[in-house]
Amino acid sequence: MFEEFRGKLQKLTYMDFDGHDRIEGITMNLSEAELLSEITKAPANDLFLGKYDVDAITELLHKYGIMRQIEELGFKDIKVELRMNQVFNHRLYVYEGVRDYDHILIELRLREGTFTPREQFLEGVYIGSHSMILVDWMMLQNPREEFKDKRPALPHQRYPGLGVLQNFIPLVSEVVKETGRTGVLDVPEHYHGALFYSRWFRFYNPEIEGKFLAMQRDLSDYPLYVVTHAIFNDCLFNATEGKLEKWVPGEQIMSLCDELSGYFGHRLYAEARDRAFLGNKYELDMERYETIVKEMENKGELVE
Repeated sequence: MFEEFRGKLQKLTYMDFDGHDRIEGITMNLSEAELLSEITKAPANDLFLGKYDVDAITELLHKYGIMRQIEELGFKDIKVELRMNQVFNHRLYVYEGVRDYDHILIELRLREGTFTPREQFLEGVYIGSHSMILVDWMMLQNPREEFKDKRPALPHQRYPGLGVLQNFIPLVSEVVKETGRTGVLDVPEHYHGALFYSRWFRFYNPEIEGKFLAMQRDLSDYPLYVVTHAIFNDCLFNATEGKLEKWVPGEQIMSLCDELSGYFGHRLYAEARDRAFLGNKYELDMERYETIVKEMENKGELVE
């Protein structure tokens, strides 16, 4: 009976977090105790993360000053909507008037699951399974704004940012912590996404964290849009290794528990991070990048 129930449960997508730096970075092979723990966290279908209704989320948007910021931008008919279209899949929308792409201000998609590291990076330091929330998608946009010549669109960006990230991440932290989860996990598709999150998140793999910090150090003279477009188009050159390097970030985690905070603050994590930081030097292959830009301009395409 238990095995049959396990088989049905483990077909759910909520357990399927695929890390970029290793296959099956988050496992579906749970112990009975871990599986039962997940079952007890199953949310009510009409509540965001099993705890929040529309009024509660709206109150938090006011608490963190996000509604005030939106209103100051001139938006008036603001609506908040929650959708739970799968058992462990939760969506939050904030929009003006009608919910379509040109009126959505905030879209947040979260999934619940268990992060079970397949690799331990610090000798003598073991990190076990952790119940986490995965950020499937987060969009904070101002559809009334247009891109400027000095600040063009970033990859996959249709409108400029809304300017509320510094308030919105703490809101996400609060709602996740209230559910008893121990962290928030993201696998950033783009360099700029990892950069925006880096105030609160750290890469689980300390080598990736160190390389990411080295990129910030070495590429700081370029505008962000050039850096992120160049990296997205495989124009990142590792001068130490003498070759182009692809963007392969892995899991970036915001810790909400003592164990993970201790891991990211551990001396061995810092040493491994610093080795990668000092041992890698990055450049942009601008000749390759400019060739790609020209080719795409000739085709009438954006560099994305």
